[in-house]
Amino acid sequence: MDMLPDHPVRALRRAALTDGDSDSIAAIAGSVLGAIHDDPWPSEWHERLEERYASWIDSYCVDEVAA
Repeated sequence: MDMLPDHPVRALRRAALTDGDSDSIAAIAGSVLGAIHDDPWPSEWHERLEERYASWIDSYCVDEVAA
């Protein structure tokens, strides 16, 4: 992520396209990118989530921050 600190989507794509255990690498990269950027994901990604998943993600994040 040091290579693309200002481009979280590009960093995540790069992680997902690596050789080896790319799904785990992308999951870790996404977690780190989400932690270091206020809102790193494009609005189109939010709009494509089903409402039930978007609601769960929002409530989970609020619960984790409050803990």
